[in-house]
Amino acid sequence: MGNAKSQINIKQTVSFWLAWFFMIVVISVVVFLGIRGSVRPIADWDEARHGVNAYEMLRQHNYIANYYAGSLDYWNLKPPISYYAIMLGYKIFGYNAFGLRFFSALSCVLIAIIVSLFIKKRYGGGYSIASLLIFISFDFLFAGHCFLSGDADAIFLLFFTISIIAMMKTEDNPNWIYLSGLMFALCFLTKSWHAFVLVPTIFFYLVFTNGFKRLKWHRILIFFACSIAPILIWAIARFQFDGFKFFRLMFEYDLLNRSSNAIEGHLNPAPFYFLLLTWCWGSFLCLIFMAVGFYLKCAHKEKFSYVEIGCLCAMLSNLLLFTLSSTRLDWYVFPCFIPLLILACSGLSKLCKNSRWFLLVPMCVFLLVAIHTMPPVLKKKENTMQNFINSLDVQSAEIYMYGEGSWAQGDLLCAELKLDATCLSGGVSAFENDQDAFLILPNENLKEIEFEYVIVSQDANFSLIKHA
Repeated sequence: MGNAKSQINIKQTVSFWLAWFFMIVVISVVVFLGIRGSVRPIADWDEARHGVNAYEMLRQHNYIANYYAGSLDYWNLKPPISYYAIMLGYKIFGYNAFGLRFFSALSCVLIAIIVSLFIKKRYGGGYSIASLLIFISFDFLFAGHCFLSGDADAIFLLFFTISIIAMMKTEDNPNWIYLSGLMFALCFLTKSWHAFVLVPTIFFYLVFTNGFKRLKWHRILIFFACSIAPILIWAIARFQFDGFKFFRLMFEYDLLNRSSNAIEGHLNPAPFYFLLLTWCWGSFLCLIFMAVGFYLKCAHKEKFSYVEIGCLCAMLSNLLLFTLSSTRLDWYVFPCFIPLLILACSGLSKLCKNSRWFLLVPMCVFLLVAIHTMPPVLKKKENTMQNFINSLDVQSAEIYMYGEGSWAQGDLLCAELKLDATCLSGGVSAFENDQDAFLILPNENLKEIEFEYVIVSQDANFSLIKHA
């Protein structure tokens, strides 16, 4: 009897330390990805826009309204939490790409820990390890616009993950619903209307699990207070700054226009999001294991658990709501990956019920998928203009860009972070009348300059000049 207990204790100890060993290894890989992402060129559009907004809010000492190129930004109509995260990254790590992207990488690590611990408690240590391997096989989350990018998606995904897990934990303790509501508010304050994907998720979860009876009305009222109060506080502060203008544009452009029109050329077909889940090998395998789990559950006439109902509500709400929208972008479906991961582990737990050693096979498969899909993500990319800007040493200068006069957003952010530059529009004609400014132009265009100038800095592709 004593030997049996001793063997059980040894098995539990080995299982515990093995789980933590794999967790540390996978998190180290994730951290490496975050650091590796810091040397990637800054992407135009969302990443650069958020980076500029955060930098100029610091420069203007205005923490309510976002600026771009010295003026109020009414194109990026997002509330401020992602800007605050980037500001804090700048303050801690400096005005560079690592500071820009740090909290996106940290969000990745936190999501991995939260989900794996949730699965460990629900299904066991082996499935917790499997969840981490599945997580790093989702190459879409690392390829861009999320964990290796300095925009809002990774932070939004962190709050979304906490919200749905807290929602599902109301099965154990109804008070978890307050955290779910608070995370909805933080989702809204990060990505605006995207947070409303949680509304049908939570509503249908409570309907299908008799949650309204379980929570009782006083908890529902507190839940609404947690969901709305932070948004109201920010809205009042923003209203004091520029009245209804920001909210009107936020409603008309970011909600009505995006939902009814395929703006900015994003013309993807209606099945786009459903197909996207099959284009990523990791999510495609998850769909298979999820389907197998559902088949086995139906074959044994088992009821769906609260976790399975919650994950299905989260996935379907996200897929259907954004399919109904006319503007369809691949990162809109990213919140589906977390509930899909949990459902895959649920399916694996049923498939490997009789022998957990079978779990080694899918774990190896997901590891091979990650090894196969990550090299393109880690491939070094170059941006010759940003490399040139980073080589300059002219601080706090006014700089024009050759051409039609408009700066690419990534180049503008790079110039602000490295040089604290004021990036001006107008091109060569505006520079000609500004004796104290600088101009960046391609070397082959130097011969077009008809007035006297001095080359301040030059590389194989570009030159920085000023008036002689």
